[in-house]
Amino acid sequence: MQGHRGLYKAEILFYIWGMNLSKDTLVNIAESHLQQDQIKDAVIYLFANAPTADIINQIHYKGQTIPNESKLFFIDLFPGTNWAHPSLYLLVDRFGNLIKKLKGEFPPFDNDLKVLKTFGHVEDWKLLSNEYVK
Repeated sequence: MQGHRGLYKAEILFYIWGMNLSKDTLVNIAESHLQQDQIKDAVIYLFANAPTADIINQIHYKGQTIPNESKLFFIDLFPGTNWAHPSLYLLVDRFGNLIKKLKGEFPPFDNDLKVLKTFGHVEDWKLLSNEYVK
């Protein structure tokens, strides 16, 4: 629908999931929200599909409006660390503008992630996914 800018409640989860941003653009978006000391061994993941209701609840964004074609990143700041540790979730609109930056302690339960970029030397066993964004 041309010109449609409707917003949907997160619980409904109606998304048009196919934003046409290049891999480099997506990396730049995520990197721009990291501090230099966070980059050392971080791994940036991109959710392959629209986030599920479980993910929305997990990142404490339940009940908020999410624009069509949004992307959700998960940034593991200490990959391979056992269970709870600092991480970030970034929700961006279809133009790459930040909607919300949320601190996390746990990786997503619904592991629908693809690796977007690794910093430093991150061994394969530390990754939450063996799939990469192409």
